[in-house]
Amino acid sequence: MMPQSFARVELATASLAASRAFYGTLLGLRTSPEPLAPVASPYEHLLAADGRALGGVYELSTEAQKRRVPSHWCPGMRVDAVDPAVARAVELGATLVQAPFRLFPGGETPRGRLALLHDPQGAPFQIYEYGEGERPLTVEPAWQELATPDLDRAVNFYTELFGWRVVETIVGPLTVAVLAFGDVAIASAFATPKAWKHVPAHWLPFFSVQKLAASIETAERLGARLMMPSTHGPVAAQHAVLADPVGAAFGLRQIPAIDG
Repeated sequence: MMPQSFARVELATASLAASRAFYGTLLGLRTSPEPLAPVASPYEHLLAADGRALGGVYELSTEAQKRRVPSHWCPGMRVDAVDPAVARAVELGATLVQAPFRLFPGGETPRGRLALLHDPQGAPFQIYEYGEGERPLTVEPAWQELATPDLDRAVNFYTELFGWRVVETIVGPLTVAVLAFGDVAIASAFATPKAWKHVPAHWLPFFSVQKLAASIETAERLGARLMMPSTHGPVAAQHAVLADPVGAAFGLRQIPAIDG
């Protein structure tokens, strides 16, 4: 099971209906609506095929869409206490976008407290404190990857804030740092090339699939666009990067079977 460094994942989309249909067909993800404070836009729980909570999905406001805020995924990192973690993140150079608030305050299941920030390079991320009795994130997404224009600064920020460590640095067409929580690799970060100067820093979730080629074909049939063809990524997994029908980038990851 994924270490509890990542607590949830959230999708901000220009079309809730389109995203619901796409990820439901491709990955079996489901949604369940519930009022969320303080977000006024339509918001739904994001659930795995087995019903376990993954996070949420919400429709970007009309104002956000007018400002050309793109559809995007955003990870939530687990901490024991959100307030001091937010304060430390700001000390390290992050920008606070949404102060800590309790998710689903009127719901039947106690939920935790969440804050939204941008890291020093502008990548959105959340800091999340689980509510009493709340079950940790299931195994999806299977991996998270950060694209950033300043790899050294980004790595220093996240390792200092969350206690992660770099366990491997891969030098190739892209320089990639593999990040671990304890002894288990959970994410990677890579330095965006100069040709990507107009691409903002962002986190990218990778969802596990059994057959990568078949899943890519299905995604494209459903309106997705292949951005990075199948290649071998960190921790011996084959993966690909796509943009969903409303433009949010995400990854598919096929992890090889273990013999014996």
